[in-house]
Amino acid sequence: MEQQQFKVRLSVGTKLLLGVVTLLAVAVASLNISSVLLLEDDKRAYTLQSQSTESVLVGRELEHLIQASLDTARSLLGQADAKKPVTTAALEAFLENQKSVGAATLLLLPKDGTVPTKESSSIIVSQSTPSRIGLKPDELEVPESLQASFFKTLATGGLAIANGTRVGGTPLLALAFADISQSINPDATPAIIAWIPLDKIGKDIAASRISALSRDGLVLFDTETPFIYGHENLVDDPLFEKAAASATLSGAAEFSLESGERFLGSYFKPGFGITVLARTPWKIAMAATYAVREKFILIGAMAIGGAILFALLFAKSISSPIQSLYEATREVASGNFNLRLSSSSSDEIGALTGSFEVMSRKIVELIEERMKQVQLENELAITSTLQKNLFPPTSMTIGPVRVESFYKAAAQCGGDWWGYFTSGGRLCVMIADATGHGLPSALITAAARSCFSVMYKLAQEDPEFSFSPAAMLEYANRVINEAAHGNIMMTFFVATIDLQAGEMVYSSAGHNPPWLFQRNGGSFKLKSLVAKGQRLGEAMDFRDFEEVKVPINPGDILFTYTDGLLEGKNPGGEQYGKKRSRKMIESTLSQGPREVVDQLIADFMQHNGDKMLDDDVTLAVVQFNATGQPIPDVPMTSFGVQGVDSSPAFGGAHA
Repeated sequence: MEQQQFKVRLSVGTKLLLGVVTLLAVAVASLNISSVLLLEDDKRAYTLQSQSTESVLVGRELEHLIQASLDTARSLLGQADAKKPVTTAALEAFLENQKSVGAATLLLLPKDGTVPTKESSSIIVSQSTPSRIGLKPDELEVPESLQASFFKTLATGGLAIANGTRVGGTPLLALAFADISQSINPDATPAIIAWIPLDKIGKDIAASRISALSRDGLVLFDTETPFIYGHENLVDDPLFEKAAASATLSGAAEFSLESGERFLGSYFKPGFGITVLARTPWKIAMAATYAVREKFILIGAMAIGGAILFALLFAKSISSPIQSLYEATREVASGNFNLRLSSSSSDEIGALTGSFEVMSRKIVELIEERMKQVQLENELAITSTLQKNLFPPTSMTIGPVRVESFYKAAAQCGGDWWGYFTSGGRLCVMIADATGHGLPSALITAAARSCFSVMYKLAQEDPEFSFSPAAMLEYANRVINEAAHGNIMMTFFVATIDLQAGEMVYSSAGHNPPWLFQRNGGSFKLKSLVAKGQRLGEAMDFRDFEEVKVPINPGDILFTYTDGLLEGKNPGGEQYGKKRSRKMIESTLSQGPREVVDQLIADFMQHNGDKMLDDDVTLAVVQFNATGQPIPDVPMTSFGVQGVDSSPAFGGAHA
């Protein structure tokens, strides 16, 4: 035996140093990354929860304030006379004795939805008004850009809300209420605008930026005053879009703007068409994780430095036993497997030395086992060859019947089966699929094939033999059950074809329904051959196999197959499927059964790619070229296949 030449390029000590440092660096990096990600997820969840709480609290506070202000506005409006000029003297005392509304504007709202004039309104104030709202009475008016939509909403719905804040002033909410049901004044509706100061909203509970938006996306309130003064419209804000599209009252998620800025946001819809948004920039929310990341990097660098020192100190003591193992490998390479190694080390390296000694002795045993395995593989190859000799020819003509077939196993031995026999002027076609594939399934298919061989003998010897497919399946069911003891099942389809009568009788034991393409002039109509019946081998005495009769005419084509065709997957996991199979078949029916088989299999193999088949693939295509005449009993040797079966007119099985 030629001795392998070993070259040592790096010492064990150097490799140990590099290995320890690399492993520790990977471990530290993995720990750092996982810890930071975990902390980031935790911080994200905490921030979203806090934001949700803040948005709910601010929303509830705003809801209560609006409801109280609305009650006040209704009370004030109830004291107004729709026919008389608006007066305020009697209402100032009422306004003074409540806390929600800072000021109010009484007006007569034109019913045509136009903007009312200042002459049709008057402002109710109290002594505390200037300090509560920060504006003079003549400065209280809805911003000009919002007036048209504001008063139109008020005239049609009786309630409108808008941002009434002036630049530099106290945040104000304009809440308008109108009694649109009154009919005393046909030209105008009494209305009131309650000016609600929002300077206390969210002061003690909001750590995030809080925004209150109308249903149109207009900012009613914001903890960042520039957004209030600018009367911003956030209808395109992703957080507002999610809230508007959601059927729930609250929610939270992570968002990104077109600029690339990330933020965490939550929303709450308290009522009155208002949506409260809470948001925190990602960098602010995750500031703590950045600090932790820096600390982890420092700790990791210190750990790696310690690992380098450790590796340098202990490399020599560890590498000495490994050197002994290296010498032993040279002996093994020279063909000497009878090694006697000794080691004073009581650690894993000492155990490795002992294991290496045992391994060297096991190599001889493994070589012997491999020789046995090769012998078994040769036997399986022979078995596969013998099974292929049981196939009917892939192309044959039996009187007025043309048969084309294909078979390919997913392993050396397959679990698919198909065959036929002729007797008494009839043709019996069968196809089956045992569960799984490989040698166990192949043995069951061999048993099924033998079963139908016996039935063929009976048909030859007994003129009264029943060609009933259901009866054949009952017989085969007992055979499969006794052979497999319920461990392997088999789907089965049997069809008896009588061209003299122009009919076909079939039964199925849970098999994929074959397709009968009935010729109709220059086209074909598909009929799926469905029949009830459980798989063979499930129960010993099952007798309820349904038997169905269909007419056949010249030019009809019977297509039988196993599920390996429909369920075959491409490398991406997509099944070939019934729809694609049918499309390929129907495109080639007019060209004859051989073309159907060739083009269908070519397309299927292209779909399967270079990988192994997922399951055995078997199909047989039978074309009836004429009816009204018996099918001849043709010996198999007439098809050019010698030694297939001693039964002269019995077709073999795919196994």
